[in-house]
Amino acid sequence: MEQEILIEHPKVQKRNFIAIVLVLAITLPTAFGSWLYLQYRSGNSVVLGIAISQEREKAIQASEELYKEFSRSNWNFDSGQCLANEVIPGWGLDIVHDPRIPEDDLMENQCRDYAYGLIDHIVEFNPEGNLIRAE
Repeated sequence: MEQEILIEHPKVQKRNFIAIVLVLAITLPTAFGSWLYLQYRSGNSVVLGIAISQEREKAIQASEELYKEFSRSNWNFDSGQCLANEVIPGWGLDIVHDPRIPEDDLMENQCRDYAYGLIDHIVEFNPEGNLIRAE
């Protein structure tokens, strides 16, 4: 009786490897809350990169400190306003409802620099100072 030997085609092996790398890249958190991510370069080549940045954490920390300063001056946070167009370079701080409502997405209710694309990232707190999102 002959024994059957299965050998995967190299393209199948490569596809399986890429699938595993993609799953890991999307789901594995790395040190300090950073994430593995994929960078697409020219052509079809995919370069796997690791984002080792504490920028988000710095923005959240700076936002918390600024919120506390406003809070000490008895600031009314209920109106949902922008507290800083740039709390650190590239990051703004906005107050939004929790849960978010459509009004929060109106251009006039967002930080001007974020709404106009002058900064790429925003930290959002609810009126009580709890983090809603930072991206």
